[in-house]
Amino acid sequence: MLQRELREIFKVDRKFPDRLASHESSSVEFKESFNFKAFSRYAKTMAAYANCKGGLIIFGVKNNPRTFPGLVDKKLEAFSSLDPERVTTALNDNFAPEIRWKHGTHTFKGRNFGYIYTFEAAEKPVIASRNFGEDVSEGAIYYRYGGKTQLIRFPELRQIMDEVKERLKKNAQNLYVTKAYIIQKLLEIVEFSVEKDEILAKDGTPNGKYKLKDASGALRALISLSKLVDGCEKMSQQNDFDMEVDNLSIEKI
Repeated sequence: MLQRELREIFKVDRKFPDRLASHESSSVEFKESFNFKAFSRYAKTMAAYANCKGGLIIFGVKNNPRTFPGLVDKKLEAFSSLDPERVTTALNDNFAPEIRWKHGTHTFKGRNFGYIYTFEAAEKPVIASRNFGEDVSEGAIYYRYGGKTQLIRFPELRQIMDEVKERLKKNAQNLYVTKAYIIQKLLEIVEFSVEKDEILAKDGTPNGKYKLKDASGALRALISLSKLVDGCEKMSQQNDFDMEVDNLSIEKI
């Protein structure tokens, strides 16, 4: 499937044979070269892909115009010698839950290109656990909008929260009383925090724009909530629960 995606990306524009027909999108980003010193920038995009449907970073293609010189000499050597353990450690040190990825090379018209593919996260949201380089901020949830990586917006955050709640429903009857209480309180915090507040213009009139009521509170609660849900699912799979919960209202989830 990945090879099919690569073949679709690497098609020449009919009008401009020195360019690719493909554009950057919610699942494709082009980089002219590769440098591990810029990995925080790549990691930010990988986190955004994980919170969406997955995606590719292609190395050796310019974005504008979409010419494709490929990776040569030291840049190709640098990508070819990329250490998966080093990358995984960097991701795990700076994001949670885990970001799953793979990398490889692709040849097109006698030129070599590198790619990093990020899988859609099984457990969302993927959140930055600390500042990383100049590109990643602690507590941030990144998302892919068209060809850009940005902080997540209200509708997508709301959708991810609904997915978290669905996962909780499946495990609600297998939670310890204490954990159930904590999770319910965290949900209440998140529900309050992700409500929309209308932004007022300088003259005090509504301008049609909205913000989260408490973005930082929502993110802190989401980090804690994601860790608890992850732990509950793992324990449930191992059949380590021995108590059903009566005080967790499934209707409130």
